[in-house]
Amino acid sequence: MNAITNRKIAEDGQKVKWLEIQWIRIRNDKPFCMQFKDSLAEELPFRAVLFAKRGRQRNLASSKLPQLYKTQRPVSKEKYSHLTCVSRA
Repeated sequence: MNAITNRKIAEDGQKVKWLEIQWIRIRNDKPFCMQFKDSLAEELPFRAVLFAKRGRQRNLASSKLPQLYKTQRPVSKEKYSHLTCVSRA
């Protein structure tokens, strides 16, 4: 995709240490922005990296991905039980 680029510097000007990221948040209203933390602490604020190329803004409608599946994909019982156990921990 020509609308994005790899960033090594966060919006706050600090270097992004990709291997230390522990929490990633991507929002629908900001598709070219990744918010992240290098800690799982709730009280720490998210930092952000913008992947949109600088300069003229592109039309986001043209970069929408097609839907891959018509229905929901099944989750195995083993996977479901693992996910529910992890979420309660």
